[in-house]
Order: sequence, then C-alpha cells, then structure tokens
Amino acid sequence: MNHGEMMGHWRHKAMVPPRRYTLDELLRIKQACPGHLATVMLLLVLAEAPARGMTMGQIAGRMSVSTAAITGLVDSAEELGLVARSAVLGDRRKIAVELTAGAMELLGAAATAGVLNGV
Repeated sequence: MNHGEMMGHWRHKAMVPPRRYTLDELLRIKQACPGHLATVMLLLVLAEAPARGMTMGQIAGRMSVSTAAITGLVDSAEELGLVARSAVLGDRRKIAVELTAGAMELLGAAATAGVLNGV
C-alpha cells in the first residue's frame, strides 16, 4: 500500500494517520519510559486513540504488525501496568486496550520534561 492509498484508507476508516516520530524522539521517549521500544510505540499509538481505547486489530493496523505480535506486546505492557484490556460493548469477541492512569501519568511527565512533542 503506497502513501496515497494509506491516507485514503485512514480517511475511509475515520482515523487520523499516526504521528511520525524522529529517531531522536523515539530514543528520548525510550529513556523516559519502561519496556522495549515497541512498548513505547504502543503507548504512543494508544495516546492518540479515542477515549475508549483501540481493539487489538486497530492497534495492529496502526503499528503495521500482526495481531499475534500485538497480543504479546499488550501482554508485556499489561504486566508493567501500562495498559488494561476490557470487553468492547456490543461485541464480546473484541477486546479494547486502553492506557492506565499510570501510563497517562508517565506520558504526561515525559511531555512536561520535553521528551514528547505534542502528545
């Protein structure tokens, strides 16, 4: 999928394209946050999510990885107390993933410290 098709896909799905971070920003974020860089990327994706979080499939789409990879990543982030899972209202088969208060506090502290620009 090229960039134009991707932008059309996001418009069709009523999603905003993910913010692009520089390598320097990602490394500074990594220093401020626990876990692997993929965990940090998960937090940043969820920080841009609607109030009810995102499904595993939505996260996988945003991060361009498989849902199996996201499951392991969410497991790790959940063990760190950074995300929580909950059932999606109206569809028991889907699971929503949301940032915990601790993760929001961590991202807020990173933003205040100038590690994050615009999150």
